[in-house]
Amino acid sequence: MAFLGSMSGITISYFLGRIYGLKLIHKYGRYFHLSEERFRKVHNWFERSGRWSLFFGYYVAGVRHFTAMIAGASDLEYPVFACFAYGGACVWVLTFLSLGFFLGDQWEAASKNIHGYMVTGAVAIGVILGVYFLARRILKRS
Repeated sequence: MAFLGSMSGITISYFLGRIYGLKLIHKYGRYFHLSEERFRKVHNWFERSGRWSLFFGYYVAGVRHFTAMIAGASDLEYPVFACFAYGGACVWVLTFLSLGFFLGDQWEAASKNIHGYMVTGAVAIGVILGVYFLARRILKRS
């Protein structure tokens, strides 16, 4: 049931992006500094590697629906979307069901440790990505 619920939520987000994505960008994009050029860049990024954000986005709250909307708005083909998004949903559900099964009563203590590691990991990834994009921007200017 968890897998079906996860699939349902991300599929709704995908189709909302598919139906309303471009309309919302044209109507409200200027308020968020979203132009057609930026949207094309996002589309190209999804074509290259953004699909994996559908798979791994499950582990970051709110990201899975945002990436699904972008995938829909950038006309990512549904079979490709389904492969990455539903594969990620399956792994995500299996991860938490397994944690619940193996940790059982010790879940509270373990969740504090896991939370600490996840926060540290998220900060580290954020710093690495920040340095990467900063270096990339500096190299483009020279």
